[in-house]
Amino acid sequence: MEQKTNPSKCFGTPMRYVSNCIILEVIERYCPKLQARILDVGCGRGEYSQFFLQRKIQGEYLGIDLDENKASYWGRYQKEGKLSISFSLGDALKLSEFGHPSKKPKSS
Repeated sequence: MEQKTNPSKCFGTPMRYVSNCIILEVIERYCPKLQARILDVGCGRGEYSQFFLQRKIQGEYLGIDLDENKASYWGRYQKEGKLSISFSLGDALKLSEFGHPSKKPKSS
């Protein structure tokens, strides 16, 4: 029998618990090898980068947010492991400005 991670250990609020359960279910169903490319729009302080890192998700995580105050937290997070973590300050409605962390920008 497969052992599932208890999402309540990450965030204490009931709403976070529900969202964590949904996220874990999606990852387990669609990313069986725990490899993913994650775009976290409205990432806030970036807590989900650690949520994925703790679950040994491999791949890439890009967190985007408009709030400069929340961006001040981003440097505090662990970025070790097999998950490449990056953050960008900006408007997610303009995603083409961000590119993808694994791709080099095109020169004009």
